[in-house]
Amino acid sequence: MVVEDDERFRAAVLDMLAEGGYSAVGFADGYEALARLSATQPALVILDLVMPSMDGADFLARLRATPRGATLPVLILSGLGEGLLGAIDPAAADDEGIRGVVAKPVRYEDLIARVEDIIGPPR
Repeated sequence: MVVEDDERFRAAVLDMLAEGGYSAVGFADGYEALARLSATQPALVILDLVMPSMDGADFLARLRATPRGATLPVLILSGLGEGLLGAIDPAAADDEGIRGVVAKPVRYEDLIARVEDIIGPPR
């Protein structure tokens, strides 16, 4: 599941995942993603942090409050960059199920490597 407000960037990430052999669905905002969580049954959420209607932190809190989303791994994909890793307490990130941060713009190899590290190779 890709939660990203920028339509072109979301499409590019979905294309990269498909090219890497992963099936994924994208959502323009957190409200839509949460509403479709049960129907999509994602193995991973790739989450933008800066979004207009519901930011990534709010989405993550709401996701964790759902039975399906309580333990779902999350990969942060953000324009705030890799420097964001230094601002995140590793123990708190682990408690929240955050399995990594990838900076925008993302390279295909980096994204696929992170996804594979988190959920394994495509099936």
